[in-house]
Amino acid sequence: MDLFEYQARDLLASHGVPVLPGGVAETPEQAEAIAREIALPVVVKAQVKVGGRGKAGGVKLADNAEDAKARAHDILGLDIKGHITHKVMVAQASDIAEEYYFSYLLDRSNRTFLAMASKEGGMEIEQLAVERPEALARIPIDASKGVDEAKAAEIVDAGNFPADVRDQVIAIAVQLWEVFTQEDATLVEINPWRRRPTAPCSRWTPRSPSTRTRSSGSRSTPRSRTPPPPTPRGAGQGEEPQLRQARGRGRDHRQRCRPRHEHSRRRRLRR
Repeated sequence: MDLFEYQARDLLASHGVPVLPGGVAETPEQAEAIAREIALPVVVKAQVKVGGRGKAGGVKLADNAEDAKARAHDILGLDIKGHITHKVMVAQASDIAEEYYFSYLLDRSNRTFLAMASKEGGMEIEQLAVERPEALARIPIDASKGVDEAKAAEIVDAGNFPADVRDQVIAIAVQLWEVFTQEDATLVEINPWRRRPTAPCSRWTPRSPSTRTRSSGSRSTPRSRTPPPPTPRGAGQGEEPQLRQARGRGRDHRQRCRPRHEHSRRRRLRR
């Protein structure tokens, strides 16, 4: 099954992955209350299991709590490609310096796991893979060994991530692998994974008010010479983190559950 963005956000936060503060609302009044609790401005995002939310009017910025209420009113009930919006996520907005791509997935064709990474996120990854395949690193992962710091470094270097964020990306790549394996997922994807500007700004730390809220965090950090770590962006503007779990694990079943034989295959891989 696929998870909603807010569910994936909370799951990432529970594993210590840095995320932005925020929360989920089913009414405009709830959206207003969440906006009052976190730093402004905020972004109000439709919670539907389909892409293209922004173009459909399902992602809107709000400068204050009253504006967040109005934006939530506009989005709730919105039909996005046949999916009716019943919930919105209200999250702290953030400036963006760079956007990256990172994912772990079950490679069914080769009966193994695969990591894909690129310093060029924020666009259709399928298009990038076709037009400039060299920009998207594809690194097979031995299921018996998994991803430790050395393997994460191999993936990050193959993805050509900037040197000044290399160590932080490696650390989060290891955390994402823990999410992938411990949650029995078939896909953990973050696109775009954004890096904020080096100037002081809201901090994404694991677990905070609404903790991760893909969250996380807190509010501002003192100026530092160390560049801030890139953070999976789904709680900010843009597309959401994707996290799929094998059927039977729980949380919200989706119409597009995977065939039973695929899950049997996953179980064999993990033995």
